[in-house]
Order: sequence, then structure tokens, then C-alpha cells
Amino acid sequence: MPAELIAFLSNICYYLAFAVWKVAVGRMDPLHGAHPLHAMGQGLRDSGWWVGLLLMVGGAGLQVTALTTLPLNVAAPIFAASLIPLLLLAVFYFQERLAPREWLCLGFVGVAFVLLALSVSDQPLTVTTGRTVPILLVAVLSLVIPGWLFTSGDYTQGGRHARPVSGVAYGIGVGIVYGTSELMIKSLSDLYRAGYGIADIAATPQPYILILTATTSYVMTGIALQRCRMAIVITVGTITSQVQLLLVGSVLYGEASPGTIGVALRIGALVIAGTAIFLFPRQEKRAYELSV
Repeated sequence: MPAELIAFLSNICYYLAFAVWKVAVGRMDPLHGAHPLHAMGQGLRDSGWWVGLLLMVGGAGLQVTALTTLPLNVAAPIFAASLIPLLLLAVFYFQERLAPREWLCLGFVGVAFVLLALSVSDQPLTVTTGRTVPILLVAVLSLVIPGWLFTSGDYTQGGRHARPVSGVAYGIGVGIVYGTSELMIKSLSDLYRAGYGIADIAATPQPYILILTATTSYVMTGIALQRCRMAIVITVGTITSQVQLLLVGSVLYGEASPGTIGVALRIGALVIAGTAIFLFPRQEKRAYELSV
């Protein structure tokens, strides 16, 4: 099977997991970031959550396989393109309605993804074990920033006249954590290609960072999907994670520059993606309720 198709299918597994989790969290008690163990316990007691978890594990396995043969500058646009089926699922199955302004933002996202795809150049796959200190720094930031976003960035006080949030900050937080998980998957793929055995890999921080960020992302995703529309949370999360994977990963793992035109296209994609996130409404016009 071509590596490009494996990369596409890996994210399809992720998005199917999100859809299953969206249904599962609708049956749960309210989830809160201040009580992560309670949120995790709610998930572990729900069979649907386990189905989603298995899909996530399958997607991670496919992603490891893809990243052993694809450089990040090829894999990231493919991962981003797999967002399209998720949006169709959100609109047609979950009946999530999008305002004209939100469709405009999605159009910007599409343009950014096209520019990322055009920036891909024919470069050899680089294999590096990564440097421990930068990897640890990325891991710390990936937990601190989302934690702050989940508690303050998109938070509104409850009350009779409170307007629910649209999920932009939740999407950014989820995207940062998922992006770091993908960076660790890339690192583990490189360690495998470099000839590291299981014991050697276990002596590095990467597998433990992956476990920590994956666990954190499961809790954050459940909270976000329970409170907000999947189309908004996952779109913003995908923008964030793939930009992080491409830009941070290229520096962290020493991938070659795509050249002047490629750099210009990536800068343009980054500006357009940032504009899309900025333009997404932060609050709903009316309470959004999902019945499944």
C-alpha cells in the first residue's frame, strides 16, 4: 500500500474516533478540565469511548508506518487533507449548522492546505534521533499552553444569559497536544529506522511523552466535543497540529528547507490559517444542542 494512502487512512481513523467520542460524551455527565480523573473515569466506563480509543491506536500505528517512509513536508498536507471527510460527517450526520462566516473560515483553511500541498518538494527522508532538551521543551509547552487555554482562553461564565463558546480555544489546545503526539510518533519512527531496539527506545523520553500527551488529549477532546461543535473543534485542532508538525518538526528533526518558493508558500499558508482561526466566532449566536 502506498505510504501516502497509509498517511491519509491514519487520520481517517483519528476522525472516526472523534465521531464515536462525540456520541459517547453526549451520554456522559458534564466533563471539566479541573477534574481530569473524573473525565477519564467517565470515558473508561463507556463502551463507545473504548471503540474510539481502538480507532485512535490504529491510526497511530498507521501514522508510524507512514512516517517511516514519508518526510514531514509530504505527510503534513496529507494529514490535513483528511479533514474533508470529517467535515462532511459533522454537517450531514451530526447536523451541525455553520454560519456564513464559519464557511468563509473553512474556505481559508482549504486555501492554506492547498498552499501547504504545493510547498511539498522532492526531498530525501531524513532520519534523526532528535535532541533531548528541545523535545522536552516542546513537551512542556504542549501541556502548559493547552492547560491555560482550557481554563481561560475560551471560557465563559455560566448563567441564564451566557452564550456558549464555539470551541476555538479548545481546538487550539487539542491541536497543540495532538501535534506534540505526532512529533513523538515521528521521533519513534526515526528511532526505529536508526536501528534502536525496544530497550533503547524505552530509555528515551519520547515514548513517555507520547503516552502523557495522548492521555491528556483524550481528556481534552472529550471536554471539547461535549461542549462544542465537532466541525469547529477538529478543524481548528487540525490547523494547529499540522502547522506545528510541519514547522516545529522540520526544525526539531532537521528536515531540509523546501526552497524559496516552498518557504513562501508555507508562510502564506501560515498567515491564511492564522487569519481563519482569528475570524472564527468565539461564541455561538444561540445555544447549540446536539441530539443523537
